[in-house]
Amino acid sequence: MDWKTDISKMLEEVLHAFALPEGSLYLIDNQAQKENTKTISYTVCIWEPSYPLLKGEVPTQNKIITTIIPSTAKGRPDDLDVLIREKQEKDLHEFVPDDAVVLKQTKTDKLTATVKVRFNNKSNSLVEYIQRNTEYCIKNYVSKAPGFACCSKYEECSDAKVCLHKNMLYSKACMYRSNLESGKIFYGKNKNI
Repeated sequence: MDWKTDISKMLEEVLHAFALPEGSLYLIDNQAQKENTKTISYTVCIWEPSYPLLKGEVPTQNKIITTIIPSTAKGRPDDLDVLIREKQEKDLHEFVPDDAVVLKQTKTDKLTATVKVRFNNKSNSLVEYIQRNTEYCIKNYVSKAPGFACCSKYEECSDAKVCLHKNMLYSKACMYRSNLESGKIFYGKNKNI
């Protein structure tokens, strides 16, 4: 297998581990603007489908987790540069593997400072590093939905001590979910407040 296949497989595993909606984690090819056939980079994205689900809705980039750029440098054809937000790199710095090189980079646009982490495309730690970044972004994900107090499942969630909503990205907008995750239960048999 190649690194792209390994990353796609890992994303599918993370999607199921976090009970996310189908298709909400994916790897896309970014094509050169003029040539439109040459892939110049790859992006790992989170897509939050609408709730309720709209028929025929097509995934869009709600959040970019990381961009992977194959090397064009002479003598380094197997290198990949993994671009992540500076905050992600700071929070996950301890997980940068020994076989990777952290290269600081300034702003890629007017708002976002990024860090470039260089891997060999055959590195065993490449997929694991991208997985840690993916999990970090899911845990810190902010829903595109406006915040709401709770949904109709609040008592079921209270009894289960976890959010039971079927769209776990949408439910990040639920204020009661954040209370549940911090151990504060307002309703049902487990009420502790």
